[in-house]
Amino acid sequence: MKKIKGTRKIVMLILLLGWTIIVAVLYFVNRILDGAIVPPRLFLPIGGIILLLASYLIVSIMQYNRNIRSSHERIHRIEREIMDTLEQIRQHEANRTQASQPVAGTPKSYRRELETKSPKFIEKLREAVPGLTEGEENLCVLIKLNLKNKEIVHTLDIDSNTIYTFRSRLKRKLPLGENDTMDEWIRKLE
Repeated sequence: MKKIKGTRKIVMLILLLGWTIIVAVLYFVNRILDGAIVPPRLFLPIGGIILLLASYLIVSIMQYNRNIRSSHERIHRIEREIMDTLEQIRQHEANRTQASQPVAGTPKSYRRELETKSPKFIEKLREAVPGLTEGEENLCVLIKLNLKNKEIVHTLDIDSNTIYTFRSRLKRKLPLGENDTMDEWIRKLE
């Protein structure tokens, strides 16, 4: 679009210069025919001025074309850099997404796995500790399946510091004996 506008501008300048030369020539031819101007003294300076104007216009047009060409080259270089950067960002994001994928499955898949191994576990857990939230039940399921804290964090998609808060709240709700740990109590429940 800019190239079209630049070309129009060049054409307009050439037309303007052409019309100026034609008008000047016609004017001076008319003055010479009337006898008001002596040709040798006037044509030399006017011809020089016209030649200077034409030279300046040609040099300006050439400089304008060089500027346009260098601008287009810069634009293409910047576009390539942007595309390369976007590709790097996409690759980084894909790598980051793959790295943050949970090590194991989802809480629902673990529930299904536990139901095949110990079908009555959830019912007995609800009888022993009424009022557990779904998140607390999921934590109990993962503990029952002997998952480590790191695996639980990835499965529940929570912060690594949050697991300790989550465990302490659950521990307060469980009817633990003096020598029982939370993990042992959950694993004993059948």
